[in-house]
Amino acid sequence: MAAKILACISTSNITVAQWRRGRLMDLRRFSDADKGRSEFKAYLSSLSKSTISIIVDSIDEDYRTETLPHTAGADRAQLISRKLRQLFRSTPYAAAGLQEQTRGNRRDDQYLFAALTRPELLGSWLRVITELSIPITGIYLLPVVALSVVDRLEIKRPNLLIVSNNESGLRQTFCKDGKLSVSRLTPPREDNTQSTTFYAEEINSTRMYLDALTLTHVDDIVTVLILDHDGSLTDLRDAITEHRPNMECLQLGPAELQSAVGISEADASSCPDALHLYLLATTRPTMNLAPSSLKTRLQVHLFGKVIYAAAGGVAGLAVLWSLVNAALIIQASGEIERLTQRARTFQLQYQAVTERFPKTPAGSELLRDSVEAAKQINARRQTPNAFMMVLGSAMNGSPNIGLNRIEWLHGAPELVESELQTTDLEPHLVNGIGQFGIVGAEVLSYKGDHHAALRNIRAFTRLLAGDERIAHVAVIRLPLDLDPNAGLNGSTATEQTTQTAPFEIAVVLKSNRETQ
Repeated sequence: MAAKILACISTSNITVAQWRRGRLMDLRRFSDADKGRSEFKAYLSSLSKSTISIIVDSIDEDYRTETLPHTAGADRAQLISRKLRQLFRSTPYAAAGLQEQTRGNRRDDQYLFAALTRPELLGSWLRVITELSIPITGIYLLPVVALSVVDRLEIKRPNLLIVSNNESGLRQTFCKDGKLSVSRLTPPREDNTQSTTFYAEEINSTRMYLDALTLTHVDDIVTVLILDHDGSLTDLRDAITEHRPNMECLQLGPAELQSAVGISEADASSCPDALHLYLLATTRPTMNLAPSSLKTRLQVHLFGKVIYAAAGGVAGLAVLWSLVNAALIIQASGEIERLTQRARTFQLQYQAVTERFPKTPAGSELLRDSVEAAKQINARRQTPNAFMMVLGSAMNGSPNIGLNRIEWLHGAPELVESELQTTDLEPHLVNGIGQFGIVGAEVLSYKGDHHAALRNIRAFTRLLAGDERIAHVAVIRLPLDLDPNAGLNGSTATEQTTQTAPFEIAVVLKSNRETQ
């Protein structure tokens, strides 16, 4: 995983460190000269896949507190953008942070506007960074980063002055009710000789400056928070409070900073800017001064990381899927081998059993043909079931008809009575074969009334012909010979008995394909 680069830019140099595994590592300082910039470029060349966060510690800064009408969304962004252009026309490094919202009939928002007033301070360093295409996550003023100490210590003081001795000099940041108001940087003396008395006098001057701005009153108590990262400001506490009843001090040495902030004593004392670099790495500061052009490069970088992460995830899923498929193939191969071995075992058992079978009089081909023939015969097999159902239905509707004889034939039409030969039976045959029925019946309670008998026969015939399974009905024999040439015989002496009127009907059933 690429390291996160941290940098603190001052008037004369830049301090750089790498953030790895929760610690500051490889702290270096490069001067603002050709040699220093070349060394800085060589240093960053090996970290081209990292991102960089920058703190600026310089006297070239400006803070303005403004009250604006309450807005939200795009309106707020446009209002703040116009105000930044109005306040800081000569620099692109400016930002605003919401400090307080007032309640009431008129809702207003209080903003702190901050800017780096000399943009050329960053020019040479940013050219190196952009040339190497290293994304910049943010550019922040050092006092804004220092406020995170107050949040961590949960110091509740109405007038708080944060003091630290950095590479650029003595930094004093005043917070009114927890909100940053002003910040002052005193550069080191030209002879590099600093003293506790000099620092105490600068802090006293800041106190009088705050009274002049009416941020404090002469009777107000101002709490001075001394961030003594290397133990060099041990005597400053007494020097500040001596003969000053309106001043109190809280001092955090290396041990206290390690306990309260988390930075180790070795890291804190290794570099004057190490404490603020640590705060930059472990907090998310507000008021990013980076212009939109630098933020775009960061967004492209983050989008690229998302794409790489997605590609890695897809590749991981592909590898996992390949492993799963490989395991399934191995499992399937084992199952195939097991089933093959089992089939081979069954084949050997079958052969062993068949060897004990007696010899058959017919060969295997003849047996196979016999089975096929039996299947075809069974498929074409017909029963008189349909004919019997039709006849039964007609008999139920003809109570005066008695049944004497039934014949059913499944075969060629030539086998049926000649009266059917004149009928076109071809549509009702399958391969020249059809179903035929002969019904021998009689009219019951016949008393010589031939017209009544004929009516009963015709009604019975119509019932048969009306069934959808019947193709044709023909009367073969009637109870009375209607031929005019027929003779009459009989005897008047014959005793009158109950008579019947026998008749026969031939029926042609429809084929199966017609009934489907």
